[in-house]
Amino acid sequence: MSSCPIYLVDHVESHVARGRNMLIRMKQKKGFSPIISYRDTLYFCLLCGRCHFVCPAGIKNADITISARNGLIRENGLDLFQRLVYRLLLAKRSFLISIIRLISFIPGISKKDAPPLRHISDSFFILSKRISIPKIKKPFLFERLSKKKGGEIAFFPGCAFEFIFPDEGERMFYSLEKLGLDIEYPDGIGCCGFPIYSSGDIETAKEIAKRNIDILLNYERIITGCATCLSGIKKYKELFEEDDPYKKKARHVSSKVFGISEFLVKEDIRIDSEKEGTVTYHDPCHLRWHQGIFDEPRKLIGSIKGIRFVEMRDPDMCCGLAGSFGITHREISLELQKRKIEAIKDTGANIVATECPGCMIQIREGIERERLPIKVVHISELI
Repeated sequence: MSSCPIYLVDHVESHVARGRNMLIRMKQKKGFSPIISYRDTLYFCLLCGRCHFVCPAGIKNADITISARNGLIRENGLDLFQRLVYRLLLAKRSFLISIIRLISFIPGISKKDAPPLRHISDSFFILSKRISIPKIKKPFLFERLSKKKGGEIAFFPGCAFEFIFPDEGERMFYSLEKLGLDIEYPDGIGCCGFPIYSSGDIETAKEIAKRNIDILLNYERIITGCATCLSGIKKYKELFEEDDPYKKKARHVSSKVFGISEFLVKEDIRIDSEKEGTVTYHDPCHLRWHQGIFDEPRKLIGSIKGIRFVEMRDPDMCCGLAGSFGITHREISLELQKRKIEAIKDTGANIVATECPGCMIQIREGIERERLPIKVVHISELI
């Protein structure tokens, strides 16, 4: 309770692991009908994993919650929105690209203050509970990167770098190439599947995992700049039963994926870069709590000449986005965002770096709202 970001805001017992786990156990033992409040309880969780690390018994609360969400889906099926997003958009890459390409022709679709077609952008702003989604940028990342074949290392960008941050994704890719890595963008990769898995739709997540596994299997290593994708690919080994032929393949793929800071520090790759400024760092939950990666990004930042690093208060406290949680539970999300922005302000830093595009969106929105002279960057921008 003392570590749960949500409980620290609303103090509701059923929104913290202990209360939620008790309800899940009651549902399993007594079989009560899943009423709306029970479903709400299951989705009133960031899945940040913070509680697991302070639990004396080492209970994996996020896994329990996802399993319970899957139970509801097995009993009641997916609703229309979930079927549309999970099984049509995210699961079918070609269809997703076509839809996003179509949306990208609408000027200002993701900005409230865009003058063209303002009524459409206003509608999106209202539907997203007033969260400012960055504009879709063309050309998309897969259209920008070199098409060379035979690279030993696969670059797994994830959906955010593919469509929202392709500039940053492109710079990350070519920076890694300039560091001497034999890296390539594999044809056909798409969503990592973790957003679908965390919602409880494990069957669709498996199908997405199979597609990516088949593509990534023959690479020696895999690098991603997205903390969520790192967790998603690491999770592949847990999606399949022991007698499933994909189990061995999934283990192999999961064992060779790395986050960018983890990889560069582990391989002791020299960063010949020089920047000016005071930098603080926000730990994405999927890096800090799901993967236990804390020191590596700080070592990477510390290796760059001219940078003064300042640690913020509670650097590993969730920023409040947590995928769709930032839309479905906007008030809690905004409170967590506010606390994060205050911690950043107190450092006096003019740059805040992170290793998650979702965290970039949430933190950047808070910074822009307060009109602070602070730049929000992906950690790869520093190299």
